[in-house]
Amino acid sequence: MTRTNILGLCAAVAVLVSACAAPNRPGSEQADMEPTFRVIRSEEAIEMLAQDPSILLIDVRTAGEFGSVHAVGALNLPLPDLAATIGGHAEDYGHTIIIYCQTGRRSREGAQALIDAGYTSVFDAGGIVGWAGETVSP
Repeated sequence: MTRTNILGLCAAVAVLVSACAAPNRPGSEQADMEPTFRVIRSEEAIEMLAQDPSILLIDVRTAGEFGSVHAVGALNLPLPDLAATIGGHAEDYGHTIIIYCQTGRRSREGAQALIDAGYTSVFDAGGIVGWAGETVSP
C-alpha cells in the first residue's frame, strides 16, 4: 500500500468516526424529542375520562366563565394562576391532564405552560363551545 492510499484510508476512517459521533440533528430519528401536548376532540377527552377517573380535567377560564357553564368533573384553574396552582392537584409530572377553555386559545397556552413546567401527559381539548359531554350550568 502506498503512502497516499494509507492517508486516504485514514481520512475516510476519520470522517466515518466523526459522523457517528456527531450530535443528533433535528428531524433525525435519534433527535431529542421536546415534550409536547396533543390536541384532541372533546369526544376523545370524554372517552379518556371514562376509562381513567384519575385524569385531571382543567378549565382555564375565569371563575365567572366557569360558573356560567363547565364540563362535569372539571376543576377551575384560571390560566394566569395555572402554573402556581397545578402542583396542588398533580404532584406527579406524568399525571394525565386534559385542559380546555372557551374556544381553544387559552387551553393551548395552558397546555404549553404545563409542558414547560415539566408535565409530560397533557392534552388540549379545545373549548367548551365544542364540548360534546355533559355540562353544569346554573
